[in-house]
Formats: sequence, structure tokens, C-alpha cells
Amino acid sequence: MSLSMPTLMVAIIVTSMVLALSIAAVAFRRSHALWIWAWALSTHTLAFVLIALRAQLGDFWAITVGNPLLAATFTLFSVGLFEFQQRRLPLWLIWVPAIVVLMASVSWLDNSAARTILTSMVYISQCLFILVALVGQHQKTAGRGQYLLMVGFFLLVIVIGYRVAEAIGGRIEVLSPLVTGTIQAATLLASIVTLMLLASGMTLMNQERAEHELALNREVLKHQNVALQDYSADLEAANQKLAELSITDGLTGLANRRRFDEVLPAESARAQRTGQLLAILMIDIDWFKKYNDLYGHQAEDACLARVASVLKGSARRPSDLVARYGGEEFIVISADTDTDQAGKLADALRGAVAELGIPHAESLHGKITISIGFAADVPDQENGGDALLKRADMALYRAKDAGRNRVAAG
Repeated sequence: MSLSMPTLMVAIIVTSMVLALSIAAVAFRRSHALWIWAWALSTHTLAFVLIALRAQLGDFWAITVGNPLLAATFTLFSVGLFEFQQRRLPLWLIWVPAIVVLMASVSWLDNSAARTILTSMVYISQCLFILVALVGQHQKTAGRGQYLLMVGFFLLVIVIGYRVAEAIGGRIEVLSPLVTGTIQAATLLASIVTLMLLASGMTLMNQERAEHELALNREVLKHQNVALQDYSADLEAANQKLAELSITDGLTGLANRRRFDEVLPAESARAQRTGQLLAILMIDIDWFKKYNDLYGHQAEDACLARVASVLKGSARRPSDLVARYGGEEFIVISADTDTDQAGKLADALRGAVAELGIPHAESLHGKITISIGFAADVPDQENGGDALLKRADMALYRAKDAGRNRVAAG
């Protein structure tokens, strides 16, 4: 079966045009590199239209315009590839091939062999340049689309190289698209296959890059989510630590006045609901101002820390709140504690501090001691936590007036 050359030429033109439009549709607002390749295929279409109309337009237009357009096609392929690889193509490689082909086409318009050899060598150089760029970057390029491009451009080198060999051998007549023959048909069919390989490779390369970048972005997002979760956990821990610091006295490590003011209403309300007793102990270090004047601030801080540690360790139960009320004053809230139990707790605390034996030359007892006032009752609307606190405070004054280092009930 013989194939008509005009039919094959039309097939190449239609194939090239359809592929150009298809790639342009895919590239629109998505890929600049793919958009350049669409222009390359458009230029290829125009070049073959001129070659196909050679009999109507004449050699000058078909050759001097068609050949430079083919060189421009390969140049656009190169520009698009370098754009895809995020590299910049030197300007001289963009303009020089088309200019050389134009000059050769004009200078040897009547010498088919010389013109064919020179222009074909330019085309081969351009294809080899693209192949080198593909091979050199293949490890950095994701997917298999690049290999379709390599096969396509390698096939072009073979087809164009065959034309050079025929021209050198003096068989230039078999290269004319106007002559029907097996060689011409095979050459044009190879051109169609090459177009399909190039278009498929270009599109697949972009798709595979998009999928690769999507996978990388998902991996990055996964790591960012893990980091965000870690950050959230750290932030939560920091907030928890900050919350603890906001209710903790920095010197003694006990609850501070703010924490006491939060706990007292809550414990009072709970005791009202359950009908249980609630006890409050007010504690003051005896003659502490004189201790500070005599021993200095460092000794004062050390003394407060030791007394606080003893109070915390001697509390009736772990749930009892021991807080620094202010200055040298401390306070204890003990739930479900009657007056007798509160008195025993107060006396135990007083004795534990005295056993520390911290010297105090200005004290009547020769060492650091404490005075404690306490009150225990079932809180109600008239006898709430504030009322208990006031009773414990008044009891503390009585203990101090009675000679200090004492316990008094309110």
C-alpha cells in the first residue's frame, strides 16, 4: 500500500496543530513551560504549512521562511525545557540557530544539497543540545515523561541525520516532499510519531512534577502538623506552667495570696453544700521585723523558705491548702476539720517551726517561733469563709498579745 505525500503532510500539520491546541489548553494559567512548548508546536505547524504549499508559494517562501521556523521550533523546545528545569537559556542559543538557518536558506536557495546539509546539521545540533539538557537533569526530574522526550528527540536526530546522509550521497531528490516514495513516507510517519512522543512527554513531565510536588507538600504538611502538635503541647505545658507560677509564691513555693482568694470561696461553698466543717489557720512569724533588721534580707528569705517547708510538710492532709498570705504571714485551709482537730494541727505546726531552732537574738524565746489563730465551723450565708477568716485573724492577735509562740481559737 502506497501513501500519498500530500496526505501525510496534511496529517503532520493536523497532528501538530491539534497537539499544540491541546497542550495550550492544559498549560493555560498552569505551566509557563508547557505554554512555550505549545508555541513550539504551533511554529512547527506553520513551518509545515509553508513546506506543504511549496508548489503554490514557491521555493523562496517555503524554504527561507519554513526552514527558520523549524529552527525556531527547536529553539522554543529548548526554552520551554530550560523553563521547566528552572534554568535560563543563553540568548545566543535562542537567536543564532534561526539566523544561521535563514542565512543558509537564502544563500543556497538554489543548492538543495548544501542547504539541506547545513540546515539539517543545525537541527541536529539543537536536538542534541536538548538531549544533553534532558540527560544532565534526569536525576532532578521526577517521573518517566522525560524519557519519552529523549526517545522523541533521538528519533529526530536519526531522521534528520538520514537526510544529511542522503544529501551527502547526492540523492537529494528522494528528500523532496513532492516526491512519493517509501523513504519519504517513512520519514513523514516518523515525524508524526515524534510529535506524539514529544507532546506526550511534555504533558507527562508536567503532570509528574505536579504529583511529585503535591506529594512533597503533603509530606511537608505532615511534618508541619506534627511540629504544630508538638508546639501546641509545648504551649499547653508552658501555659500550665504559667498558670502554676501565677498562683505560686516565688520565694517559698507555697500557694500565693491569689490562689488563697480563689480557694476560700470554693471550699466555703462546698462545705455549705455538704454541711462539713471548715477550718482556717492564720500564722505569723514572731518578731520577724526585728529578725530582718538584725540578720538582713538573705537570712530573712532563707528563714521564710524553711518555715514554709515545715508548714507544708506538717499539714494535716495533702489536700490542705498552705499559702503565703503576705510578708511573714501564712494561712492554712483544712476541709472537714473541727475545732479540736484544728487546734491540734495548729499546735503541731507551732512545735515543728520551733524545732527548727533558727536563732533569733531579738526573740524572747531565742529562736524563730510562730503564733497561730484558728477558727472552725460549718460555713453558711452569715458564717461564710470571710467570717471564718476574720475569726482566725482575731484569734491570731490574741495569741500574739498573750506572749507569742502560742495558739488561740477564734
